[in-house]
Amino acid sequence: TEFLKSDQDPLEKILTVFSQYDPVEVIIPTQLKKDERLFMLLSDLNDALIKTFEDLIFDYDESYNLIKRHFKISNLNSFGLEHSEMAVQASGGLLAFLKETQRDVLPNLFKINFIQEERVLHIDYITQRNLELVNSLWEKGKDTTLYSIFNQTHTPMGARLLKKIILQPLTDLNEINQRINIVQKFKDDIFLREELREELKVIGDLERFINRINYSEIC
Repeated sequence: TEFLKSDQDPLEKILTVFSQYDPVEVIIPTQLKKDERLFMLLSDLNDALIKTFEDLIFDYDESYNLIKRHFKISNLNSFGLEHSEMAVQASGGLLAFLKETQRDVLPNLFKINFIQEERVLHIDYITQRNLELVNSLWEKGKDTTLYSIFNQTHTPMGARLLKKIILQPLTDLNEINQRINIVQKFKDDIFLREELREELKVIGDLERFINRINYSEIC
């Protein structure tokens, strides 16, 4: 399991990140509950559940020490967090929240990753909406989005991956060519493509199924 976190603080950047990752739950310091603009923007974006937690757990020193204790490390260099104050606060705050509310999850948290924006094209939230990449400007026009036109996936995992690819197009030429070569392989080999599609149809949402096992939510 990985933390995904960003060092972006303007509300417009927060909107963009949230629209890309579509979180179902958001944990914020209690003091931000007074920020009416933040709550308005979040409520307009999606139906994410917003929870507040005591401000102290987002304190830098508290968060820094909690991360070190949890991952049994002497500093945060291995995670690239040593000079990233907001990322430390966000990660430590989330760890503290999980420690108090979902202890079964903690053994599965073993890594913290940055959202590497330099590897993908930054598409702000307004542009995403105007281009109708994954959400239509008109509530009844969902079939007009780029995502709905391209979506021939057979699993929820594939649908999520396609949405991520559309909202975060690559910028590295080598990675782009590698992706093109993979697509070309399946385009040219119709038997391989159809065989794989049939196999995928019976998999279901394997990604979330594994998470439920890890989090002891199923017997």
